[in-house]
Amino acid sequence: MRQLVLALGLIAAAGAVFAEEAWRKLGADELNKVLAARTVAYENGASQTFDIAGSTGYDSGTFSAGKWKIDGNRYCSVWPPSEKWACYDVELSADGLGLKFIADDGSETIGRYVDLQ
Repeated sequence: MRQLVLALGLIAAAGAVFAEEAWRKLGADELNKVLAARTVAYENGASQTFDIAGSTGYDSGTFSAGKWKIDGNRYCSVWPPSEKWACYDVELSADGLGLKFIADDGSETIGRYVDLQ
């Protein structure tokens, strides 16, 4: 029984490592390609569009318009009336359909493309 518990623990640990490896951090050259002219649906039911010209829209039942840009290796957005830009690291899922936005505090927002290229 003890060996079974140890084996299950190793399998769970291997699964956690695999899950961590399923995401790949994107650099500046890739960010525009994965965001521009795309629509992403988030786990909370909201969706966000990313216009090629730098406009973005967030719809959670109430629509908000903002702007987005790439700054270094990070995605940044601003939502009026605020003038403060918030920047995030972005990771792409192994299947190429999911995006993970990681804030400076480590919090994550995960979404999936709802449009097809």
